[in-house]
Amino acid sequence: MEDKAIVEHEVDTIRGRLQIVKKPTELEYFPDYGLVLGGREIIPFSPEKLKLIGAYPKKKPLYFVVQVLTGGSGCPAYYKVLDTSQVETILKETFANCSDIIQVKHVENGRLMLTIGGEYWTYENNSLTKVHLTENDLNIIKLRKRIGLD
Repeated sequence: MEDKAIVEHEVDTIRGRLQIVKKPTELEYFPDYGLVLGGREIIPFSPEKLKLIGAYPKKKPLYFVVQVLTGGSGCPAYYKVLDTSQVETILKETFANCSDIIQVKHVENGRLMLTIGGEYWTYENNSLTKVHLTENDLNIIKLRKRIGLD
C-alpha cells in the first residue's frame, strides 16, 4: 500500500513544526494518527484519532494540549500535555477521567488550568496535578461562570 500521509493540523513551535498526521491503512475507513514534532514521531501512529485542543500562550506557544479520541463509548478521550519550553521536549503521561469535554486556560508563567468533565488539573513546572477542590471553591467557580467572569 502506498503511504499517502495527510497533515491534518500543524503549528510552528520553538522546537519545529508540530503536526497531527493521518496515514491510511489497509482498512480504508480506519486510518492511523500520529503526532510529529520537527520530523520526529512523539506519539506513535495508532487508530486513536488525535486533536490539538490548544496552544498556549497564544503568541509564541510553548504548551500544547492534545486530545486522544479512542472511538469507544466507555472512555471516549484522554489527554496529553506537550511542553516545548524545556531544552528537551516533554510529553506528559496520559491523564483525565475519560471525558471528551475539556476547557483549558493559560493563566500565567507557563501554568495551565484544565477542566475535564468536572475534574480540575494544573500543569506547571513540568508537573501535572489533579486538583481537589473544596465545596467553597466549587461554589466560587459556579458563581464566576454565572456572572460571566469565566
